Amino acid sequence: MFVRVLGDLPVAVPLATGRTPVIGFVLLDGWDQGIFNRVAALALVMTAITAPIVMIMVWLGKPRLRRANAARRPARRSGA
Repeated sequence: MFVRVLGDLPVAVPLATGRTPVIGFVLLDGWDQGIFNRVAALALVMTAITAPIVMIMVWLGKPRLRRANAARRPARRSGA
Protein backbone atom coordinates (compact mmCIF):
# COMPACT_ATOMS: atom_id res chain seq x y z
CA MET A 1 0.00 0.00 0.00
CA PHE A 2 2.84 2.34 0.83
CA VAL A 3 4.39 1.93 -2.62
CA ARG A 4 1.02 2.55 -4.28
CA VAL A 5 0.48 5.74 -2.30
CA LEU A 6 3.93 7.01 -3.21
CA GLY A 7 3.14 6.41 -6.87
CA ASP A 8 0.14 8.74 -6.56
CA LEU A 9 2.07 11.39 -4.67
CA PRO A 10 2.96 13.64 -7.67
CA VAL A 11 -0.72 13.78 -8.63
CA ALA A 12 -1.69 14.79 -5.10
CA VAL A 13 0.85 17.62 -4.74
CA PRO A 14 -1.46 20.37 -6.12
CA LEU A 15 -4.27 19.23 -3.81
CA ALA A 16 -2.33 19.57 -0.56
CA THR A 17 -2.23 22.71 1.55
CA GLY A 18 -0.76 23.40 4.96
CA ARG A 19 -4.04 22.72 6.72
CA THR A 20 -5.28 19.82 4.61
CA PRO A 21 -2.47 17.36 3.88
CA VAL A 22 -3.12 14.54 1.45
CA ILE A 23 -2.93 11.06 2.94
CA GLY A 24 0.16 10.29 0.87
CA PHE A 25 1.98 13.19 2.50
CA VAL A 26 0.88 12.04 5.94
CA LEU A 27 2.20 8.55 5.27
CA LEU A 28 5.46 9.82 3.82
CA ASP A 29 5.96 12.26 6.68
CA GLY A 30 5.29 9.54 9.25
CA TRP A 31 7.74 7.26 7.47
CA ASP A 32 10.42 9.97 7.43
CA GLN A 33 9.90 10.65 11.14
CA GLY A 34 10.09 6.95 11.99
CA ILE A 35 6.51 6.69 13.30
CA PHE A 36 6.00 3.31 11.72
CA ASN A 37 3.12 2.23 13.92
CA ARG A 38 1.10 5.28 12.85
CA VAL A 39 1.96 4.67 9.19
CA ALA A 40 0.92 1.02 9.52
CA ALA A 41 -2.35 1.95 11.24
CA LEU A 42 -3.21 4.55 8.60
CA ALA A 43 -2.37 2.13 5.78
CA LEU A 44 -4.59 -0.47 7.43
CA VAL A 45 -7.48 2.00 7.63
CA MET A 46 -6.96 2.89 3.96
CA THR A 47 -7.02 -0.79 3.05
CA ALA A 48 -10.14 -1.43 5.14
CA ILE A 49 -11.95 1.41 3.36
CA THR A 50 -10.81 0.76 -0.20
CA ALA A 51 -10.89 -3.06 -0.29
CA PRO A 52 -14.68 -3.38 0.07
CA ILE A 53 -15.19 -0.68 -2.54
CA VAL A 54 -12.89 -2.45 -4.99
CA MET A 55 -14.61 -5.80 -4.33
CA ILE A 56 -18.02 -4.25 -4.97
CA MET A 57 -16.81 -2.69 -8.22
CA VAL A 58 -15.34 -6.01 -9.37
CA TRP A 59 -18.58 -7.78 -8.47
CA LEU A 60 -20.61 -5.20 -10.41
CA GLY A 61 -18.29 -5.52 -13.41
CA LYS A 62 -18.61 -9.32 -13.72
CA PRO A 63 -21.92 -9.35 -15.65
CA ARG A 64 -20.45 -6.98 -18.23
CA LEU A 65 -17.37 -9.18 -18.55
CA ARG A 66 -19.53 -12.29 -19.07
CA ARG A 67 -21.54 -10.54 -21.80
CA ALA A 68 -18.35 -9.40 -23.54
CA ASN A 69 -16.88 -12.91 -23.44
CA ALA A 70 -20.12 -14.44 -24.72
CA ALA A 71 -20.17 -12.04 -27.65
CA ARG A 72 -16.62 -13.06 -28.64
CA ARG A 73 -17.28 -16.81 -28.62
CA PRO A 74 -18.21 -18.35 -31.94
CA ALA A 75 -21.73 -19.72 -32.15
CA ARG A 76 -21.99 -23.51 -31.66
CA ARG A 77 -23.48 -25.53 -34.44
CA SER A 78 -26.27 -27.84 -33.58
CA GLY A 79 -25.52 -31.47 -34.70
CA ALA A 80 -25.05 -32.35 -38.34
